[in-house]
Amino acid sequence: MSENQDKHEQSPKMSPTDIGPALYLFGPPPEKWVEYGDIREYLISLRKALGATTISSEPTHAENVGVHIFQFLFNTFKSILLILDEQFSESGNILYRNLWETSLSLHWIANDYPNRVSEFLNYSSVEFRSVVKSMGDKDAIELYDSATANFQEKYTKTNVKSGKRTLSDNFTNKSIYDRSQELGAPWIDEYQMVYKLTSMYAHGAPAVIIHSIKQATFKCNETEDNNQCSLIAVMCARLMARNVNTLEAMGILETTESVSLPLVGLELFLQEFELNKNKTNNSNKS
Repeated sequence: MSENQDKHEQSPKMSPTDIGPALYLFGPPPEKWVEYGDIREYLISLRKALGATTISSEPTHAENVGVHIFQFLFNTFKSILLILDEQFSESGNILYRNLWETSLSLHWIANDYPNRVSEFLNYSSVEFRSVVKSMGDKDAIELYDSATANFQEKYTKTNVKSGKRTLSDNFTNKSIYDRSQELGAPWIDEYQMVYKLTSMYAHGAPAVIIHSIKQATFKCNETEDNNQCSLIAVMCARLMARNVNTLEAMGILETTESVSLPLVGLELFLQEFELNKNKTNNSNKS
């Protein structure tokens, strides 16, 4: 090996004052978790089962909104699987965040269904307003505000400190944290850990870039990508199962028993994997 190659193989030297997460960078290389290829068959079976679900024969206006939310979720789930097949864990994290947030909206609507369907639909007036405003035409925005005043009023809130009236940034007038807290477990737990972490990927946060430095340092990209892809896949499967159960309870999707079969198989596989892993660890200790 040449001197240049030897230098290249060594971990970069850093002083404690270089960057904050130095210890994180030089933590131990990751241990390989479940092989993504070993759980892929369960994901494909789940995708087929989701595609075979049927909607109620004559959906009402409110139910039709639920159908479109399901279609959006299903397409996002399929997109995630395509990305994970290529081991693009960064993009998988971003799309999982989108899947989770849309699922949160679905379950929020389900908690006061069908009343919250109107809140969901009417908020589009606020979203379209931002498009009109971006055009820079004062007459157009005044005309739009005049025509949609009643809709906008429902989404207007007053700042306690300044007293200024502003439009809400979502259809619930509540933050994602507040909605997660009201829905309880597992939503609040997922918000605290998963949503915050995946948001870093969505915004290209420094912590995400630093993580990629760690991967390069230990030359553990393959292991890291496998672990992340497997974890994202498992979280997606569990989340889609919850969505289907909720949509069935709302009367939007009909019998969905076939959806549970791949998930049961996946959970059994994971249990067996952990059991064998513990046995191996115990044997090594003894």
